[in-house]
Amino acid sequence: GGFRVGGPVVFPGLFNGRNTAFFFVNYEEFHQPGGSTENRTILNPAAQSGIYSYEAGSGVRSVNLLNLAASRGQVSTVDPTVTAILNDIRTATGQAGAITGDIDPNLQRYSFNVDTQSVRRYPTVRGDYNLTGNHRISGSYNYQKFTDFPDTLNNREARFPGFPVQAGQSSIRKGFSSSLRSTLGRNLVNEARFGYSGAPVTFFGELTPEMWSGSVANQKGFQINFPSIGSTPTSPSAGPSPQGRNATTLLLENTVTWLKGSHSISLGGAWTQ
Repeated sequence: GGFRVGGPVVFPGLFNGRNTAFFFVNYEEFHQPGGSTENRTILNPAAQSGIYSYEAGSGVRSVNLLNLAASRGQVSTVDPTVTAILNDIRTATGQAGAITGDIDPNLQRYSFNVDTQSVRRYPTVRGDYNLTGNHRISGSYNYQKFTDFPDTLNNREARFPGFPVQAGQSSIRKGFSSSLRSTLGRNLVNEARFGYSGAPVTFFGELTPEMWSGSVANQKGFQINFPSIGSTPTSPSAGPSPQGRNATTLLLENTVTWLKGSHSISLGGAWTQ
């Protein structure tokens, strides 16, 4: 969707810009819903309860690690925070998606779909103003804003359905240019130009500390990463690393053109940062 409008700048009773001031505005907006299939590695119910299975010469064997730890005088209970997170993961996998077995007897594969939304906005504005019969100033501004949520490209979608930690990416492309064209005589013209462009990008700006201590997947304010068990089970969230960047360009230039008979001479300079 979008619209376009332009013409002389007129404010009844205040300013009449006919033949003097002109404007142009164009706006477009683009929405694209989508989705991606995400794959996770989770403990199977036996491993989650402490029963570890391993390959032996006679086949797969199992041992209760908690009982083994107790018999050796070691810690024989699972950390309560980890227990709660594993239970939340098991509950989440029952809401949507599919669970399949894994070559590792302690693990399962979980697949589910993540809905995504991409929005693009494109406003453009231009203005022209005849200061006098010999001087005209023009300016245009282009602005493009892209938002994607969640950012599946950088793995910032929720690790499991209903989990709180997820964030998107937003980026802006903006450019401004203006010129002042002056007729200084019958054969002398000066044109000054100014230009600016920028491209600020924000990654994961929606992240807040509270996401790591909510009622679901409560990590007690920490980022918990599971250790490897042959393969590494998927952690309850991606890391908390919001960041941004920007690249800007600034341009100033001026050109004088002198017409003499069938010849023209142009002189000028430009500065860029």
